[in-house]
Amino acid sequence: MHIVVKFVARSITGFFVGISVLLVGIVALIAYAFVTGAEVYLPGVIKAWFTRENDMPALNFEPNGIGMVIAIISLALLYVCSTFQQSRRTTNNGASRMRN
Repeated sequence: MHIVVKFVARSITGFFVGISVLLVGIVALIAYAFVTGAEVYLPGVIKAWFTRENDMPALNFEPNGIGMVIAIISLALLYVCSTFQQSRRTTNNGASRMRN
């Protein structure tokens, strides 16, 4: 497979991995804030805190869109770099290749 096609495929996969990891982190952060009643941060991405309004529990949060985009891009780049490094290791560690 051509290296450009591999890069594009891994970039798209990395993008979805980044979104998934970020969503799991946000859900965990909001759940932690709700359970503990504390103010919780995911630096540069989201801040969540629990309050009471009219004797009813309220969960407040401030998302940071730019921080979320940066986190997704960073996770995607990390995924792409790690998969290219992994494929380079498996190719160079004694794996025989047939040449035409």
